[in-house]
Amino acid sequence: MTYQELVEKVKVAYNKAKAVEITEHIAVQVNVEGEASGIFYIEVANGAVNVEPYDYHDHDVLVIASTEVISDIADGKLSVEEAYASAAIRVEGNLGKAALLKQIEIKKASKKAATKTTAKKETTSKKTTVNEEKKPAAKKIATTAKKVETKVEAADTKAAEKKVTATKKTTTKTTTIKATK
Repeated sequence: MTYQELVEKVKVAYNKAKAVEITEHIAVQVNVEGEASGIFYIEVANGAVNVEPYDYHDHDVLVIASTEVISDIADGKLSVEEAYASAAIRVEGNLGKAALLKQIEIKKASKKAATKTTAKKETTSKKTTVNEEKKPAAKKIATTAKKVETKVEAADTKAAEKKVTATKKTTTKTTTIKATK
């Protein structure tokens, strides 16, 4: 995952997040370590949350974490409290303001998108399975149809033979009757 992808993931997670209960201005700078290292900030002001890929020099709180931890928080797999309690993140600065961040409801869009993708794959997989199940049935139907056609043709042939035989008998009788007269 790149730095830009991580910041975008966090933006999506906090997009339209509700922070109406937070009346204070909070600026959190996040220093990402590891694969997608970089800096971005999360700002809470006027009940809205804003995420931008810049350094926030006058921040209230500094959070330092790995790419994986930030990604898990954005996905809703890990809460900020759990990450802090397990020492997966380090927090410096105004811890009172940092504690207010747990009031923000993160939108779990990434998780829903993954679920939709998985559901789509399962549906496609089920269609394939159904189609595969239909193939032997289709062969069976085709074989049965051929047998029926053969039986019909045989019955038609027998009927035609009977007709020919009946016609010959009638012709013979007619000839015999004429000859007798």
